[in-house]
Parts: sequence; C-alpha cells; structure tokens
Amino acid sequence: MGTRNGESMERRKDPLRRAREALGVSSGAGMEEVRRAVRRRARELHPDLRPGDPAAEERFKRLVEALGEVTAAAGRAGGREERRRGGAGRARNVVAEFEVRLGEAERGGAHELRLRVVCPECGGKGGSCPACRKRGSRTVERLVRVQVPAGARDGDVVRVAGEGAAGGGAARGDLLVRLVVRVPEGVRVEGDDVHLDLPLTVGEAWEGAGIEVPTPAGPVLVTVPPGVDPRAVLRLRERGLRRRAAGGGRRGDLLLHPLVVLPDRRDERTAVAVAGLAAGYSCAPRRMFLRVFE
Repeated sequence: MGTRNGESMERRKDPLRRAREALGVSSGAGMEEVRRAVRRRARELHPDLRPGDPAAEERFKRLVEALGEVTAAAGRAGGREERRRGGAGRARNVVAEFEVRLGEAERGGAHELRLRVVCPECGGKGGSCPACRKRGSRTVERLVRVQVPAGARDGDVVRVAGEGAAGGGAARGDLLVRLVVRVPEGVRVEGDDVHLDLPLTVGEAWEGAGIEVPTPAGPVLVTVPPGVDPRAVLRLRERGLRRRAAGGGRRGDLLLHPLVVLPDRRDERTAVAVAGLAAGYSCAPRRMFLRVFE
C-alpha cells in the first residue's frame, strides 16, 4: 500500500510523466514532443469534429488539462489551461492554440478565434456544476478577437487581457494564444530566411525566363538564367521575413530552389519531343554516379 501510494504521489508531482503515460509516448519524450503529440490527439478528439461523443470530449478535456499542467510546471505559456498561483478562487488564465497562415503571421492583423475551452466555472470537472448541467457539456465556445503582431512566428504567444476564466470575484484571467504558423508545401522557414521551391517548365529552365515570384512584401520579377542548374540557389537578399533582432524594416533572405517540372501530358507529341532531348546531352548525366563507392 505504501509503495502504491508513493508511486501515485510521484505521478502527481510529475505532470510531464502523467502526460507521457496518457499519450503513450516514450518515457524520454521532452516538452516539445509531448506538445506535438497533444496537438495531434486534440485535433482528432476536438468536440467540433466529434459532436455527440462524450467519451471523445472527456479525453479532449484531459488532454487540455495535461498540457496545461505540463506548461505550468515548466513556467511557460503553451499548454491548454494554466492556473494562476495563489490558491482557489483566483482568476485563471486560459491557454489556446490558433492556426494562421505564413502570410497572415508575417502581415499581422486582427483575427476572430472561435475558442472551445473547459467550463470556466468549474474547470471542466462537471459533477454538480450548474453551468455544465445547463449546457449539457463540460466545454464552452467563445468568440474572441485576437491581434496577431506583424512578423509573428510559430510558437509565439499573444496575451488577450481579461478573456480568461473568472475566479471567485468578477475579474477574469487572461487568454494566452499560442500561434501555430501553417507553412505551405514547398516552403521552408529557417530563422528570418525563407526557402521556396521555384517550379520551372523544361523550356524556362533551358532558355531562361523572367518569373514572377511571391515574397512576404509582395511579388517581384526574377530573372532565371538560361540552363539554370537545378542544384543552384537563387538568393534574393532582404526579401524574406522581418528580422526579429533588428529594426529599421530589415528582412531575411528569400532563397529560390529551381524545380524543373516535367510535362504531365503523356501523349505521342510530348513523347517525341522528350525523346528528341536525349540528343542534347554532350555526356552521360550519370557518368560519375556509378563511381560513388569506388
């Protein structure tokens, strides 16, 4: 009995351990791995996607609580619910995630966040809570206006004062919105720099072309040189994201990676044209390939 109670107390003291066990991740999983696992499971179990499924709602609530406990223990804003220290009856901060596109994060602006949180009256415990009984649910939906700052990055937290949960008095805690920046396919962000695949037809890669390229500050015309090497990188200086460590409107770089796109029409005319390209090689393109392990 003493050993079992000791193990139970140890789990209560270690919210990260409890979160790992609930998610089924390895015992060595760190904070970020646990957070990613929670986000994946929360999307699957979100009440908006599983209406009328009380079991999924209960699991969703436990995920929210688990991530909130882990975040509070680490002293960081990034979980789902976080209580202010100081005893029962105090106002509580509510932490939520909000997904924005890469361009929206760079430009900044006002957004409406449709937030589903555990009951602000009882913290999602249900039971004798009159508000939960009236709604028939332990969660509540709220619409909150969130001002995303220009140049926001994935993982940034925006504080919305007074939009958290109320305590025993009239005051409310704050809403802490953790931004999840959605990056399109073919785009990679590295600090202030952006890597972007540049699709080219066979003719454009061969002859060169002027190509309109999107940038965070608006489209620009880029000259692709004739016979561009697909392994080349075309760097557009100060056309990337706003630099966070420097003022004055400085930006990172935009790095373009040429990507030759083959014709998608598999007809006779295209086949003849492609076959004719074979005569254009002065040497075998794989002449060194087979010697890699010599």
